[in-house]
Amino acid sequence: VITIADWSQQSTPLTVEEFIAIDPRLPMSSAYRDIHHLCDVGVLVRLSLLHDRSHFQFAPDLLGRRVLHFVCNDCARVIAVRSPPSVDDVVAAAERSVSTASFTVENSRLALAGRCAACLG
Repeated sequence: VITIADWSQQSTPLTVEEFIAIDPRLPMSSAYRDIHHLCDVGVLVRLSLLHDRSHFQFAPDLLGRRVLHFVCNDCARVIAVRSPPSVDDVVAAAERSVSTASFTVENSRLALAGRCAACLG
């Protein structure tokens, strides 16, 4: 059985299929239902990055950090790294500037696209 503690050790967002691969005993229907419920209650966030596949990760508020995503244009691999303070400062400033325009930011993410080492050959 997979626990939230097990998944919290993942540094990379996972697709539902990757989540199930951690423990193949988990029925697919249960995985979908549980993951979507965790999104509904704010534990996980759904990432729609540059490909049609949804990835899921813990909400930044729970992780205590913002995460940058690097997405491979060829194989759709996603690598997540903790954002440096300078990126956090830029995002926070942007969020403050739109708050004066009666706009509330509920989520933000930064994805950079390119090619991973495996696809570069």
